[in-house]
Amino acid sequence: MRRTACYFPIVPNREGEITAVGHLSPRARARSRIIYEVDRPTDADAADLGNHIIEAVRKISRAWGSGFSLLVDLPTYGPEHRTTNGSHIVEYAFMCLRQLGALAVPVAGPISARGPEMLEIIRDVALRDKRGAALRVPFAEFNNTDVLQRELSAAMRILALNPAEVDLLFDLEAVHHIPASQRSAAYLTAVIHEALAVTRMSGEFRNVVLCGSSVPESVGKEYDSAPYRGRRIEFDVWRSLLTDTNIPVSFSDGGITALRGDDPRGHGRALARVRLSTPDEHVLHRAERKKYVDLCKRVVSSADFNRTIVAWGATKLRECAREYTQASSPTIWVARDTNLHFETTLVEIEQRLRLAGRITDYQFPEEETSAWLQHSILENVEV
Repeated sequence: MRRTACYFPIVPNREGEITAVGHLSPRARARSRIIYEVDRPTDADAADLGNHIIEAVRKISRAWGSGFSLLVDLPTYGPEHRTTNGSHIVEYAFMCLRQLGALAVPVAGPISARGPEMLEIIRDVALRDKRGAALRVPFAEFNNTDVLQRELSAAMRILALNPAEVDLLFDLEAVHHIPASQRSAAYLTAVIHEALAVTRMSGEFRNVVLCGSSVPESVGKEYDSAPYRGRRIEFDVWRSLLTDTNIPVSFSDGGITALRGDDPRGHGRALARVRLSTPDEHVLHRAERKKYVDLCKRVVSSADFNRTIVAWGATKLRECAREYTQASSPTIWVARDTNLHFETTLVEIEQRLRLAGRITDYQFPEEETSAWLQHSILENVEV
């Protein structure tokens, strides 16, 4: 079985990240399948939940379009969360996505994480839409092969789908939350190897995806003068898998963490920030909010900035550094960073697949050439 996507970037339901998706290049769209996360707002009644879902699916449908499938995950909703007419919120979300023409694939979690009723709801959606489903397994579940085997068997039994209809997501989640003794790339690679051995007993899954993020929750003011540098541990693990296993494993990671002061709870005024992703590191630049233009100048002149990448985010950073465009708002800063990260990571993934002789594991679809995508092409032309 040849896969059609090598990158599954995680996109939360936030304005900046959705804007980044809307500016992805045709190449990135054809080779990626986003994982769209829609969290539940706190203290919302049934009417509020319904309106929240409508707005969330409208935004991602406009940004992603209907040319390629996307995975949609509502991880914080339980069986009790329903609309005013009694429909479960997941069913309602996929009804809305269906009406908008989105090729949405529902994401389930193991019974231990989300319960059997949620799996049954996902099963019903998958059977109706006939696009299969995804099963997202957190590190705590696949770190133990006995637990993984039990949870995988139970979930697949409820979903009533063949493995060839299921995307299996091994999610390291926030890597810095993993105990320090288990956080090395070598340890995590060994865990994934054992998990892959368990999956062989179930059959060949449509996609096997390694997810995770090493981006810190906060970056202190000591990095105003020099950027924070953090190892992309999840990417190190994925690269090891290219040569260590015969099972094709695609890659997935998250976007960025908003920098608000030095408060890890996310309080306070948003800082000026720019994130770059190199093949080995996350490089996070920060400064006072009023110094965003100066920060862009520093970033685009640094050795970490990829001057060959064709991406809307890179173009906007260069324009801001040259003062051709306004500094804009923190939401747009997030959009630029996220877009650049997604495009840069995809390029690196493809290069690694070619070097390892694994690019033939994939058969990418043709790129879209619809007129609504042309704005991103024109904005990447340098004059």
